[in-house]
Amino acid sequence: MIRTLLAAICITLSFATVTTAAKAEGLKAVDALEVAREQAYFGELILVRGGFGVFSRGLDGMAAKLKKRGLNPNVISHVREDSIVDEIIANQKKYGSKPVVLIGHSWGANSVMKIAAGLRKAKIKVDYVASFAATNPLPAASNIRKVTNYYFSGEGWGKPVRRGRGFRGNLTNVDLSERPGINHFNIDEDPTVQKQVIQNVVRFMPRKRSS
Repeated sequence: MIRTLLAAICITLSFATVTTAAKAEGLKAVDALEVAREQAYFGELILVRGGFGVFSRGLDGMAAKLKKRGLNPNVISHVREDSIVDEIIANQKKYGSKPVVLIGHSWGANSVMKIAAGLRKAKIKVDYVASFAATNPLPAASNIRKVTNYYFSGEGWGKPVRRGRGFRGNLTNVDLSERPGINHFNIDEDPTVQKQVIQNVVRFMPRKRSS
């Protein structure tokens, strides 16, 4: 009887030791995963589509070019403008202050100015904003370092961006009204415009580490 009891106690203790070790290994794995995520977080490079997600396909091409340069772009719909603000705030709090770059077309161009304004309330800086043919953009928020806005002073559905209160950054409005063959619907596909924006993006965004 005593031998049986002692054997049962030994088995229980052994199981507890194994379980504790397994939990410790599990926690180490979780910690390692979190460290990997932190090291992989280089900031926010958000491209925002307009028009029900049907238009703005030039942003997909731009995202592909940015990936080739070792960046990690995230293409989203303009309907996510509120949720992406919360996501950026959470990431910046969790992983520390990292670059924020916003690019948008049409309604998405309106959205990037709203996103920047939302981040201003959380005291998060936005390094660069590029907007293509914004239809009703907010003034540039004071937390933005640089804005490049491509618009049409004539027919073309695109308005200039104004300086907001406290804005001390660099604001450039580029009027494309005289450029033949370019309009509201294809401005984000124009190779020259894409090249200019990508050159600005790589100034602010660090590249992913090569494995």
